[in-house]
Amino acid sequence: MNPAFTGKGTGAAFTAFILKEIRRDTSLPIRLSVATFNNRAIAVYEKLGFRKVDDFRTRSAEFITMVENRG
Repeated sequence: MNPAFTGKGTGAAFTAFILKEIRRDTSLPIRLSVATFNNRAIAVYEKLGFRKVDDFRTRSAEFITMVENRG
């Protein structure tokens, strides 16, 4: 999402649209990685049914891997 549009309450709708498009091409659970400092994105993903399954670190940041709950 363009940073000019962040923090305006549209993250869930934007992400839901992206997920809908991805689901048109696959029935597999969707998996994503997000920087641990990005609390707003993590909250949106949790609201949309994702859960943390792993974490990892790079030279520049820490990340968590999230997978959608399907079922």
